[in-house]
Amino acid sequence: MKLVEVIYFGFELDLLETHLTSHRDHGRRIIVVESEHTTTGVPKPLLFKNNYDRFSTFNVEHIVFPGSMFPIQTKTFLEFKHQDSNAKKVMQKYLSLEADWIFHNDTDEI
Repeated sequence: MKLVEVIYFGFELDLLETHLTSHRDHGRRIIVVESEHTTTGVPKPLLFKNNYDRFSTFNVEHIVFPGSMFPIQTKTFLEFKHQDSNAKKVMQKYLSLEADWIFHNDTDEI
């Protein structure tokens, strides 16, 4: 079975390292996804990209969502959920042809 794990990364470098350490032996494809904006639309630095050397021992891919993925600064939970689910739909469609199972999670979901 072809498993792909997609980790939506924001700010937690230490948690991401723990996540990757605990999942490295599962033989799946791991993709770290980040954006120049949070799912609430607030600009943020690309911390994974800027710290890539720290994670070079892990066999992970990196994808940067364009800022347009999260175009508004959300004020309600429904606005947040709309932007968050759109990101997952994009990844699901992108990976569905090459995977039997796509596991979407955030950095802190170990």
